[in-house]
Amino acid sequence: MKHLFLFLMSLLFVLPASAYQYWVCLDRDLKWETNTVHLRAGAVSFANASWQNALSTSVSRWNQNPSKFRYTLGFGDTGVRRGNGENEVWFSSDPDALDGAPAIAWTWYECIDYWIFGKTVKMTEVDVIFDVAEAYTPFVSNKSSLWEYGGSNRPFITTAIHELGHGLGLAHVNYTYNVMGSDWTHIHVNGSSARPYVGEDTSAGARHLYGNASPLIQDLSTTHWKYGSADGEYSDHVKTKVYTSTGGALATETINGETYYRVNAGQTVQVEFTFENSGASTQSSVPVGFYFSTNDLITTLDTKLRSIVLNLAPDFVHTRKDTVTIPSGLASGSLRWIGVIVDDTNSRSEVTETNNATYLPIKIN
Repeated sequence: MKHLFLFLMSLLFVLPASAYQYWVCLDRDLKWETNTVHLRAGAVSFANASWQNALSTSVSRWNQNPSKFRYTLGFGDTGVRRGNGENEVWFSSDPDALDGAPAIAWTWYECIDYWIFGKTVKMTEVDVIFDVAEAYTPFVSNKSSLWEYGGSNRPFITTAIHELGHGLGLAHVNYTYNVMGSDWTHIHVNGSSARPYVGEDTSAGARHLYGNASPLIQDLSTTHWKYGSADGEYSDHVKTKVYTSTGGALATETINGETYYRVNAGQTVQVEFTFENSGASTQSSVPVGFYFSTNDLITTLDTKLRSIVLNLAPDFVHTRKDTVTIPSGLASGSLRWIGVIVDDTNSRSEVTETNNATYLPIKIN
């Protein structure tokens, strides 16, 4: 994100709170004075229905966050440019506009101390620009097209969610699993479909800046991704794993772009998953079920291996290992999937139920 400013009277800096980070000037949070920001999509860039749907989905995912902040979206803007007083989104090949990035959010703000009349600290404009040469895909219904699943494309929606995070005042984060880090690996997958989402860290940041929506919005989710390491301002993410019962490494095999863990029928293993509470309130004694499946679409119709309960607080990413036992009597070489479903009894009211299940692949020795 690049900042442009008017009459700056004090240093702008990033302030971390919990995990999310945001911008502060003159000891005040830098944010919009309103809870609703209207985006105008470029007529040329978003003439195609597939790209319109992708951008609309990105905005829709943001609008499931538990804060008061919401984006609205319109199409057909024929006069996109930086600094024109409009909040706009478009594709470009202009190296000056892109500043060497695959996508960038340019933000304008005022940070003024009028001495006698007080301080004015507010965002005034955001322009999100995508590199037309980047290998974006508007589709996430087929995970095999994506970089991390053997494909050649970057998911546009994850990047759009990241840049729109800058658009409401959030900065990069490099020390936890989050969409304000490496966005294309902050994704939920179950079956053949991938689902980009805002996530716990960024939802908590939005709640800090704009307060809780009323009524309160709740959301639980699980994914087979976790924090890996810092890469400059960004967090790198890696897939979660299957381990031996004592936490040791298992042999692996790559099949169709995914890592399969070699296990024995009847073996006890540890499975690792990340759980997030992207809602407004702590959820106590959440039922979690572990399942065994003949395919990568995990549902409650699969064979249940065991149940646990978790206390899931917001403001924290919960990556953990749990023990399960592989069923016996499985043929050598067969492919199976160990799945997890958070709130598998559907006892909690959530803004979406489509991010509650995911999997880890295994191959029987």
